[in-house]
Amino acid sequence: MSKNVLSIPDVFKQAVSDWFGKDVQSGYTLSYMWMANELGHFALGFIINFVIAWIYILISGSASITGLIWIASIQAVFWFLKEMGDYIVEFFQAKKQENFPIDRGDIAKDALTAIYFFCCGIAVSFLSFYNLKITLLVYFLSFIPTLLLAYYWIYRKTCFQRVLLPYQYRLSDFQKKFSSDEIINKEICEKIDHFSKDNSDIQVLLIFGEGGSQKSRLAAGIGTEWSFSKGTASFFTFFQFLQGLSYEKQLDKFNGQLYWKWKDAKLLIIDDVNPGIQKLIDSPCIDQPDFLKNCLNDLGNLWDNKSQILSKKSVWIISDTQNQLKWVEVFENYGFEKNRIFSATII
Repeated sequence: MSKNVLSIPDVFKQAVSDWFGKDVQSGYTLSYMWMANELGHFALGFIINFVIAWIYILISGSASITGLIWIASIQAVFWFLKEMGDYIVEFFQAKKQENFPIDRGDIAKDALTAIYFFCCGIAVSFLSFYNLKITLLVYFLSFIPTLLLAYYWIYRKTCFQRVLLPYQYRLSDFQKKFSSDEIINKEICEKIDHFSKDNSDIQVLLIFGEGGSQKSRLAAGIGTEWSFSKGTASFFTFFQFLQGLSYEKQLDKFNGQLYWKWKDAKLLIIDDVNPGIQKLIDSPCIDQPDFLKNCLNDLGNLWDNKSQILSKKSVWIISDTQNQLKWVEVFENYGFEKNRIFSATII
């Protein structure tokens, strides 16, 4: 993504809101959980070092600086090895997946961030036995890198939580195939991966798959990668989207959370366009291409909806794998360029 969608005040306003204005009943946001998690890393480094140091002082009968340095150093090495071990495990587990590449840089940054907070806790604990003035100085100086790290991570978490995806899912965890031919499967995965990072000419991505093919997970994965690249997106089920088209304005918050309104988002993710219930009932059904066409055309005339939809990138999740050409025609006839529509079928 080439443009930052949140300002520095927006990011830290979110952080303050998480701490002091969080809605416990609606659940904790990812940005709040990140802050609580890193505070936990600091606390672990501080408390464990503090307790071991006091035990050492009680046993030895003196607060030897050499001994305290050894205690702090051993603990720092332990947390470093622990985080590096987690990184290696994550790396090799994800490497086994054959579809989408793992974001190794992201995992490394997460591990190094945890190590930083562990070491901050250890350093403050160690220095408190040596000199309280130096301890306070180091503590307050650590705020500078802490704020930089907080800005980086809370920015990404805020972008993600404003999509209103049902869960966080990384594309590297997706295991299903799009073709039995490995070369074709790889080409499709590369197209989807580039699309999810806004590095593609594809405007409309149609994902087909039978029930249980994990196509909704793929949609969540695309939304996760897009938002982690600092992009704006909106996630809806099909009927939620239709309902949104029928109103000129949307609420400022959903379940107490700020979110990207669909007209402000650059990517639309529409799940359950065709939930696949036609074959279960012996009557005309609303999950057919004509129904989608009529809804988009009729509701497109309201509030400039059609031009807004045509200006965005979008992902549509469809269970009907038998009539793919008809679904593609709906989007062609709606006004999307034919060569910018790409469809993939999960097998």
